[in-house]
Amino acid sequence: MSNEEWVTLRIAAEAVTGKQVSAMTAARWATNGVRGVKLTFTWIGGRRYTTVALMKKFKDELAKKGI
Repeated sequence: MSNEEWVTLRIAAEAVTGKQVSAMTAARWATNGVRGVKLTFTWIGGRRYTTVALMKKFKDELAKKGI
């Protein structure tokens, strides 16, 4: 999987965390965020998509905040 390939939020989350992630959890990361950090995404055909690179950036920003 390429870092710049658009994938669903759940697939990107699982690729970065190495764990099974609920689609609703990934959607909350994108819409509500976690302590002020939101996952960047785009809508394609009524579904939310992101890239593995953007998911890694989200994870790194959370790590900087100690979350």
